[in-house]
This record gives sequence, C-alpha cells and structure tokens, in this order.
Amino acid sequence: MKRKDLIGYSSVVILFLFMKYGDTSYFANNACKTQTKRINEAVSSGKINDFYLDKSSHMNETIIVDSEDGELLLIIPNDNSGLFSYVQKGDSIVKSENSMNVRIVRNQKSKLFVVDFDCDRFN
Repeated sequence: MKRKDLIGYSSVVILFLFMKYGDTSYFANNACKTQTKRINEAVSSGKINDFYLDKSSHMNETIIVDSEDGELLLIIPNDNSGLFSYVQKGDSIVKSENSMNVRIVRNQKSKLFVVDFDCDRFN
C-alpha cells in the first residue's frame, strides 16, 4: 500500500472514531455560548420584512428587520422560545441590547419572547 493511501485511510478511521466516541459537547457548548452572546448584544427594532430558514447556513432561523439603520439580520438558530414560528411579515420587533427579550407587536397586541438556546444542557 502506498504511503499516501495509508495516510488517507488512517485519517478517515481517526475521524470516524472521534465522531463516534469523541466528546463534542465542548464544541457545542462554545457554539451555544457564542450564539447567546451575539443575541444578547444585538439591538434590533423595526418591521419584520421577511423570515426564512437559511439553507446555505445550517438551516439557521433568520429574521430580516427593516430598521432606521437599514436592514438587520436576527439569526436565532436552535431557539426554544417559539419566536421564529410566531413572527409574520409586517410585525414590529423590539430587541434591546444586553437582553435576551424580544417583543413582537401585531395588531396593537404585544407578545414577549425570551430567546433560549438551552445552553444549560451542556453543563
């Protein structure tokens, strides 16, 4: 067997073993914390222009907001609050900095969502 083939096969076996038996919770926990930090720091208020599952980015739940600052993306992958399934085009949205709270206003009725990525499951 050629050295190049041996290295290729060995790499595949090592990768398979890592995926099957390796502890990936460290990486998932870091990703969850990063998502939480990003949403916590986000500021968004305006009208919802569109919302979709982003097929080019791991099917991330994405909300497009028309605001005074232009078009903003609010990306909430794996959120457990129900926000993405509730929103409609034309809803008003308010998201303050240093908060996981998102308020949706539709027909003079307000509904509060607390974005939750369930990061506690990794502890």
